Amino acid sequence: MDNIRNFVTPGLWLLLVVVWGLGALNRKETQQSESTASRLLHLGLMLLSFLFTLGPWFDFGPLGYRFTPSGPGAVIVGCLIQAVGLVFAIVARTRLGRNWSGQITIKEEHQLIRQGPYALVRHPIYTGWWFGLIGTAIVYGRWGGLLGCAIMLAAYWRKIGIEERFLVQQFGDAYEVYRRQVKALIPFVL
Repeated sequence: MDNIRNFVTPGLWLLLVVVWGLGALNRKETQQSESTASRLLHLGLMLLSFLFTLGPWFDFGPLGYRFTPSGPGAVIVGCLIQAVGLVFAIVARTRLGRNWSGQITIKEEHQLIRQGPYALVRHPIYTGWWFGLIGTAIVYGRWGGLLGCAIMLAAYWRKIGIEERFLVQQFGDAYEVYRRQVKALIPFVL
């Protein structure tokens, strides 16, 4: 199980980073974007969520206690949740194509995508990353990982609020209809 914990879990995140890096090479020109301070706050929260989940830096006190059994079952379940989440994010990222940006932006000739994962949730990349982190937290099994997942959820909830203001401004009633029909982060729930 240590091989899964030490190689598979980080390897899945590395795959995601490679896909993101390659996708960043082919984007449309930006027409409008969030402030640099907003972007830096989001990146700081994301870094903090990963530090709590992946690293031993916060393995003191209750944060280091286990919430899952140490056997192979939790590791396998966690890896499966992580893999499904990250594949979902990759499919969503691919569906956005040249409209994607890590920063909240409106691109030139921006399109409202409602197919594929976007038919299930309005922000499937965030959903995929969050479930990927939940799976990772299960693999490592520490309470600090769950705190990391909560930080990521807060970061994405904040980002969704900003992003949706941009999208309503760009797409108007079409986005309002989409927002009423499709949940933001978890299909049929949230």
